[in-house]
Amino acid sequence: FSNICNLMINVAGNSKHTEKLGICCSSSQLACNVDEIVCQTNSIYCWSRCMSILDEGIPNEDCCQVERNLRLECVNPRNQTYKGGHGDYCPACAA
Repeated sequence: FSNICNLMINVAGNSKHTEKLGICCSSSQLACNVDEIVCQTNSIYCWSRCMSILDEGIPNEDCCQVERNLRLECVNPRNQTYKGGHGDYCPACAA
């Protein structure tokens, strides 16, 4: 399932892809282990997919800590870290 999960995440992160993705009847179950997901350089796992930090104005993965003493996180506009569910989440430098 790890390979299938990574493929689904990569496709979901592609803005040209508009179809729903799923594996059999996995809608009520975790289709993959989040700890096994590896995103490309300059992207993080955020809101159930790999998201580019460059699109959010963060120049590299170390920028938050080195320049601002913050962590690179997946947060909503209220600076709440993503733990699952729905919302408007994106990569950001957070305390």
